[in-house]
Amino acid sequence: MNSAIANRMKQVSLHGRALALIAVLFFLIHTWAYVNEVYHNVPRVDVPIHILFGVWLALLLLHPIFRERRLTLPAIFGAVMVVGVGWEFLEYIYDTVLTIPRGLPTAQHGVAETIRDLLCNGTGAAVTLTFFRSKKYFW
Repeated sequence: MNSAIANRMKQVSLHGRALALIAVLFFLIHTWAYVNEVYHNVPRVDVPIHILFGVWLALLLLHPIFRERRLTLPAIFGAVMVVGVGWEFLEYIYDTVLTIPRGLPTAQHGVAETIRDLLCNGTGAAVTLTFFRSKKYFW
């Protein structure tokens, strides 16, 4: 195998593992924060989480495994926003089906909080895409 191709495969694999590790860390932090009611006791603690999620998902979609799909930067931004809307919708369903009937703390804290979360997702994606927009190859 050509050494340049082997190096490229190793690099892609390394970045893929790094993105997977970050995803696991997000999940662990989110689980810890939810179990310990950090989201309810510390105002706006979810702001950096939503920004970092926007960064992470934009980086994932810039990864070489998606390059052959020729995703444009606006398409990546749109995908981050759609996933954010989907997450907020899941929180709404979670509250409606599980938390409200049982008198537990809700995940949704109103329309303003939902809009702020989506803006933070978009901010993370926009910063990432702005930083990498001039790079011919991301990885």
